[in-house]
Amino acid sequence: MTKADVITLLQRVLVGQASENDWAIFLSTSFRHCPPLEVIRDACAAVDEKEYLGHTRAGFLFSDHGLAQLRVILQQVEVLDIDSIN
Repeated sequence: MTKADVITLLQRVLVGQASENDWAIFLSTSFRHCPPLEVIRDACAAVDEKEYLGHTRAGFLFSDHGLAQLRVILQQVEVLDIDSIN
């Protein structure tokens, strides 16, 4: 999974187009070879723990507060100086 993949997933989550499975796969992915992305995954897991709703009628997986937190995390990912992980 690359930085671009993480950005795409977060963008999809923010517009209500990501599935519960997409999110679960991301959270279970190990980024041990790319510590900056591991920090991002951990931050997303913390949001998941408190703000995850599951699939809603509107398609959003998170509360409004959770979506706001994920927007901030997306901005952090976008400025990371990495291209991909192995």
